[in-house]
Amino acid sequence: EGMEMMSQMAFVVIASLLFSLIEAFFVLPTHLASKYILQTKKERKLSFRSRIDKFIAYMRDELYGYMLKWIIRNPRKSFFVPVLFIITVSLLLANNVIKTTFFPAIPFDDFKVEVAFKPGERESKTKAFLEYCQKKVQEVNQDIINETGDTIITYTTIELGRTESLGESGSNAGLVRVSLDAEGKSISSFEVVNRVREKIGEVPDAEKFIVGGEHRWGKPVSISLRGKNFREIKEAKEFLKNELNAMPELKDITDNSGLGKREILLKLKPEAYMLGLNHGEVSRQIRQGFFGDEVQRLIVGTDEVRVWVRYPETDRNSLGVLEKMRLRAPGGQLYPIGQLVDYKIERGEVNIRHFDGAREIRIDADQADAYASTTDILESVKQNIVPRLLSRYPDVRIEYMGQQKRAKKSTDSMQYMMLIVLFLMMLILSLNFNSAYQGLLIIMVIPVGVFGAMLGHGIEGLPVSTLSAWGIIALMGILVNDAVVYLDAFNRNLRDGDDVYTAIYKAGISRFRPIVLTSVTTVAGLYPLILETSFQAQFLIPMGISVAYGVLFGTFFLLLFLPALVLTMNDVRRTFKWFWTGVKPGKLEVEPTLIDIRRLKEIDKA
Repeated sequence: EGMEMMSQMAFVVIASLLFSLIEAFFVLPTHLASKYILQTKKERKLSFRSRIDKFIAYMRDELYGYMLKWIIRNPRKSFFVPVLFIITVSLLLANNVIKTTFFPAIPFDDFKVEVAFKPGERESKTKAFLEYCQKKVQEVNQDIINETGDTIITYTTIELGRTESLGESGSNAGLVRVSLDAEGKSISSFEVVNRVREKIGEVPDAEKFIVGGEHRWGKPVSISLRGKNFREIKEAKEFLKNELNAMPELKDITDNSGLGKREILLKLKPEAYMLGLNHGEVSRQIRQGFFGDEVQRLIVGTDEVRVWVRYPETDRNSLGVLEKMRLRAPGGQLYPIGQLVDYKIERGEVNIRHFDGAREIRIDADQADAYASTTDILESVKQNIVPRLLSRYPDVRIEYMGQQKRAKKSTDSMQYMMLIVLFLMMLILSLNFNSAYQGLLIIMVIPVGVFGAMLGHGIEGLPVSTLSAWGIIALMGILVNDAVVYLDAFNRNLRDGDDVYTAIYKAGISRFRPIVLTSVTTVAGLYPLILETSFQAQFLIPMGISVAYGVLFGTFFLLLFLPALVLTMNDVRRTFKWFWTGVKPGKLEVEPTLIDIRRLKEIDKA
């Protein structure tokens, strides 16, 4: 949930695998059986193909063969190398050397400068400021042209009377839309935004002001404040905004509460109630003076004319007249308004927002550095700001929205899916090898590939994100395939009569070429995607890194340390059987494929 677009990618991958199975079972045998393929040809000694074969043979027999022999002689020492690798990558993650975030920063092809002044502000002021911003954008564009000789900003437009991200409309609001052509350029769209923001400077008169592009997965920091006491929520909002403004990692802190137009709040004194007045009557008399009231209708020719009475225009332009106003009591007496009513002028609410039956205000913030770790920034907010906020305003509840909520949706569904995938993989492997133990051996290869994928993000300088996790799911299947090939060759060698050491060595040597070639072609096929700079590819690059580097490191550890894992677990099984039966078994006696053969022989004898 939350990443529905991945279903399309999954459909393409599954369809491709199904077609490849059809090709492998029905088309490939036909090609291999053709006379052209079967006839032998005398290769030239210095042909390109022969050189590749010699190189692979050297890698397999001399380098890999030598290391494999050492690992077979020292399986327990080798067993801890993958463990140390996992611990090392974990420390890099913990120390923020390899960054993490909810979603990667995707460059955009346009951004907006949005502003909202106080409600009631004149349109001329808003328009003048937007034109000022447009001028600054053009100055930034000229600076980029002088630096790089190329233009990034293609055109700008002004929209007066509304905003998109601020939720404001009216004469006090507007935006400047800036279109970019930053694909393949030396300056990113994020840097352009920062330059424009710096060029415009601070805008103290603005109630809300942001410069930025669209966030596909929501704001990096979005906090919802909820409760029954709205005044306390507003105080908590001001406290939180001040604290977030003090964080250099954040910028453009806004909220969705909004300021309304100025309102006069009346509070009647006891004398007013004693004279028989109420709020409705007092409000009606004030409205009659400033807005007017209909007193008569006249027929002039064929038209009906309404006659309204109100204060002269000079008295209606200032609230100071309210101090001199007199109220008429039900008995006809006139009293100064200050004698009967207390009043104050405040701005009203633009809208009233509820969430789960409680009043809500949401505070959003953007990252100053688009490539910074969102998880670290939000963790800092949770540790340093939220506890103090809750201690001051105990009735206020907090919920994290934006990217964290979207990521939580994705990870929750992903966790269930991964459990199902692991269960199905374990079930299929156990049935294929007729052994849950060997199925578990293959599954144990996956963690090394996962941490290899995380290390790959550090090498490429990108944070590990939710999109990376989807690539890791695809990686699991690829690693399992290579492990199945290796373990199947090991079992086959055991059935042919080899001892455990010889069987594991022959399996490594015989499976080296297919495992390495499939891994190399996978990495080579994905690396152009990793190097791609287009806007559309940015969504796929984290998944490509996960698969490419996971396969790269996973293949290395599989070829070298799966043998150590098999031999170490063989010793563990022998030890358990020794304690269980009191007789120390040999290495061949605990291997599942040989146990199955002995059982079949016993059944045949019976």
